[in-house]
Amino acid sequence: MKTRCKDGDIALVVHDIPECAQNIGRLVRLSGPLCFNREYRKHCWLVQPLAPTPYAVDYKGEVRRFVVLFRHLVEHPDDWMIPVGRHPERADQSRRRAPRRRDRKVAVSSEVEA
Repeated sequence: MKTRCKDGDIALVVHDIPECAQNIGRLVRLSGPLCFNREYRKHCWLVQPLAPTPYAVDYKGEVRRFVVLFRHLVEHPDDWMIPVGRHPERADQSRRRAPRRRDRKVAVSSEVEA
């Protein structure tokens, strides 16, 4: 399945239900795995806004506003967000892994030549 966003991305909220429209324009950090939300009938990520200000959340038909953390398990549909960057910690981890992969390939190719 093709998704707009990936685990660890920072994304811009571009759509929300009318009751939570104040979330549009907010930057959020995403965490996976991607899951299917039956209420929205869409694949969703767990979100945590970058700014520690109240975020509107529809909870059983009632809109609540509070500072959202990943532990609150607030989901937002993938196709209602646009990725704008990678989380710095995750980007650093992927950069650290890349040289190791290249080193292995070099070692393997030099053994083949010998």
